[in-house]
Amino acid sequence: MTEDDRQLEARIVGSEAWKLEAAYALRGAFEIEPRATVLRRFDDGSAMAIFPARMEFLQIGAIVGLCAFYDGAIDDTVHVHVLHAGPEPELPLIQGTRILGLPGPANQMARTAYIAWPRRTTDVKKVAAAP
Repeated sequence: MTEDDRQLEARIVGSEAWKLEAAYALRGAFEIEPRATVLRRFDDGSAMAIFPARMEFLQIGAIVGLCAFYDGAIDDTVHVHVLHAGPEPELPLIQGTRILGLPGPANQMARTAYIAWPRRTTDVKKVAAAP
């Protein structure tokens, strides 16, 4: 990562949203690393970062990390949520009325795609049958 990336990472980790989700994870004994394993910047100045959790073992439902969304236009981390292991995605994003601030039909399409991805990637029968 570049120095600019490290500075952005520090702004995300210093945000109230990141601190709140990291504290939530810690309540379940999942400590979140303050160094992102993925940091993706977008042309509009926004960014997404994935921070892994320290863990001794992995099981379905375990918190495996945090996903943070940074908005460069307002220089703030606007959304952070924990990532869980297993085929079912995070319940707040499934049951919420909005996902990542998308209104109307775009919201439902984003939610449907988000729900389908972990189910598709953890379907053992599909993985075993793949060439």
